[in-house]
Amino acid sequence: MRADNKLNNPNPQGSKLLRVTTVCLMAGLGIYPTFSANTVFAEENGLFGFGESVLGSTNEHLTADRYRRLLPIDYNLKGETAEHWQILNDLLRYQSLENKLKLTQQFFNTIHYMTDMEAFGRQDYWASIGEFMAVGGDCEDFAIAKYRALVDTGFPAEKLRVVLVEDMVTGLDHAVLSAELDGRTYILDNQYPQVMDARYVNTYRPLYSMNQYTIWKHTQTVPDAFVSVETKMPPTPGGGQ
Repeated sequence: MRADNKLNNPNPQGSKLLRVTTVCLMAGLGIYPTFSANTVFAEENGLFGFGESVLGSTNEHLTADRYRRLLPIDYNLKGETAEHWQILNDLLRYQSLENKLKLTQQFFNTIHYMTDMEAFGRQDYWASIGEFMAVGGDCEDFAIAKYRALVDTGFPAEKLRVVLVEDMVTGLDHAVLSAELDGRTYILDNQYPQVMDARYVNTYRPLYSMNQYTIWKHTQTVPDAFVSVETKMPPTPGGGQ
C-alpha cells in the first residue's frame, strides 16, 4: 500500500474531484484491457479463472461495523465531501451502466491513497465514505466507496462485488471492485486508471468476494488458519497496495 498524503493535511482533492468528474462525463473514456490478448482467461471458470463457493450471507461473516460499510448508512458526509458526493450521484444517476463504471472509476481514483495507520491511526480500518473522501484511504476503502456510489445510483448490487485478492507478482493482499455487465466482468482497481476487462487481468488470485447480500470463497485460497477470528476473513492489507 502506498501513501500520498498525511492525515492532517488540508484536503487538496476537492476541486480536482469536480474537474475530473466533469471532464470524464464529457470525454466518455472507454473500457480498455491492459494486458495482451493472449492472456485471456475463460470466464466460465469464475473470477480471474478461479472457482468459487458461497459461504453464506455477508452479515454472518463480517463484523457489524464492517457490514454497515456496504449498506446505505453511516456515510458520515459533511461540508465539502457531502457536496461532492451529491454531485457525483447527480452525474451518475441517469448514465448508462457502462458510463456509471467509467465515471465512478475516474472520480474515486483521484482520491489519495493512504494506509490505515497514516490516515486513521489504526491498522485494518474500513473507513466511512465521508472519512475516505475527506482524508484518503487504502484499497478496500476505494472498492467500498465505488460499490456504494454505483449501487446508490442504480447499478444492481447483485452484479457488484468487493474482491479481496492476492497480487501474485508482489505477494501482497489487495482489494478491487468487480462488476458484471452484458455478460462480462470488469474490474475497478485503484492501481489502474481505467476500468479493465477481467479476462485480461492475470496477476490477481481471488481470496474472498462480497456484496451486501452474499460472501464467496474462491478456490486455492490461503489456509483456514490464516482467516481472521474477528471477521472470518483474511486480514486486509497492512503494507501492500
